[in-house]
Amino acid sequence: MPCGLYGQYIILLVTACGIVLAFASGALPQWKEEKLACRSKSRKVIALTKGNGAQHVIVINGRGVGLDLEDLATADGLTLKSTRYCVSGFAVLWLALLITVAGIRENTWYLLAVGFIGMAQNVFVAGKSREPSAFGLHLEFDRAIIRKKVMMTLMTAEIAYPTVGRSLIGTFFPGNLTKWEEEWWTQPDAEKLATPVDGKN
Repeated sequence: MPCGLYGQYIILLVTACGIVLAFASGALPQWKEEKLACRSKSRKVIALTKGNGAQHVIVINGRGVGLDLEDLATADGLTLKSTRYCVSGFAVLWLALLITVAGIRENTWYLLAVGFIGMAQNVFVAGKSREPSAFGLHLEFDRAIIRKKVMMTLMTAEIAYPTVGRSLIGTFFPGNLTKWEEEWWTQPDAEKLATPVDGKN
């Protein structure tokens, strides 16, 4: 607007420089190292839950194409040597841009409007819900297992996905199991298929 109405290009130049610096700061390799500090092409089967008392468990089968969520949960991140120099350089450039903005005396409210639009955009982006693929997790829904009791659900999950239900026993049942439950979990997989999960519980 100022360059078209008044022939003043400084507002447009400052805005363009700010956008370039913002994109360049966000494109540092360091952020990728911190966000995806894990191995890829994982074949692990991971169960995500809040623990005992949680109503939902999400089971993710890597199948050789997913991220290793176990690595991701315990990753510390790698600090690249170039990050320190890049951040220092960006700090100098941002300071120079700030000094330039402070020296503008005319039509400064245009910069205020640009800043307001930028803050509004940040609020919108931060609050918008995203699909898992936006975070690098490309998930395909298979099925939902819903039963009246937790033990029934784990048994059904064990039949559909061997070892998944068993791995969650200690989480949801840290104490002793009933005699029938112990017999069910110790029997071979072939017999589990023939035993009703809600016959005794």
